[in-house]
Amino acid sequence: MDKTSRIYKLHKIFKNARYPVSSKKIAEEVECSPRSVNRYINEFTDEFGAPVERNKEHKYSYTDKSFELPGIWLNATELIALTTMQNILNDVEPGIFKQQFKLFEDRIQKIYKKGRIENDISGRIKVINIGNRCFNEEHYIVIAEALINRKRIEITYKSRNRITQEPTIRTISPQRLIRYRDNWYLDCFCHLREDLRSFALEQILHVKATNETAKEILQDRLDKHFGTAYGIFGGMPDKTAVLKFTPYRAQWISCEQWHPDQQGQFNKDGSYTLKLPYLNDKELVLDIIRFGADVKVMEPQSLKEEVKKRLKQALLRYENE
Repeated sequence: MDKTSRIYKLHKIFKNARYPVSSKKIAEEVECSPRSVNRYINEFTDEFGAPVERNKEHKYSYTDKSFELPGIWLNATELIALTTMQNILNDVEPGIFKQQFKLFEDRIQKIYKKGRIENDISGRIKVINIGNRCFNEEHYIVIAEALINRKRIEITYKSRNRITQEPTIRTISPQRLIRYRDNWYLDCFCHLREDLRSFALEQILHVKATNETAKEILQDRLDKHFGTAYGIFGGMPDKTAVLKFTPYRAQWISCEQWHPDQQGQFNKDGSYTLKLPYLNDKELVLDIIRFGADVKVMEPQSLKEEVKKRLKQALLRYENE
């Protein structure tokens, strides 16, 4: 056990103990021999001023339960988890909070050195983004602050579905930021439409903070609206897609989650049938056609026809060459 973990463990033992703790118990918790316990406790009291005393029965306890370790103290496992989380967040969107992350990294390294942990795991975990769309990082800061402070914001938004129309100015009450398929979305209450909406951050052209209090939407309503149907398109599902994957593709599809309420089963021939609810088929169709000949839409007929149409359109682009 490294020094950081040992100090953290000793503090936790004495902080939570209702009665003095024996050397044997401490040795088991700190993973050392009973002979080493007294030496470790002396280091603990000398370096950190820990109020530890030993009674006549050679048991240890805090004389002051209000004592806390100076600064932030984490054991080795917690340091690894924290550093891993920081690296993942930095790889997800390296530009956001770049300066704050640098300060965070410096503090983590100081904690590592103080605990005599020499291994640096910062380069051991990598998140690779594919297809992520660029957005204005300053917009993210304004949105995040409004989200935390529960304030409304004014945005200028350009819809991808209506590229010929002019951008619209909307006042919205942000509810939560969503990272979905390497891109950011904002779930909110739109005061222009008087309803829940989800906006892609890269389509937000301008953001203006306001002092007006945001309208609160219950979490259950948000989950029901945004989290029930397939993909990022919110709303209650009204259809169920039934997809049959070839035996070759089945081994991967059986491990994937397309929807929290999906159902899947292997067939006798080794193929795999996946059932999932959906409302809007735009995103679902794109997911289906990327598997090419390894998947077939069984139901509903409307989804089958849409996939067939997309595949025919793709084939026409090559037939005239």
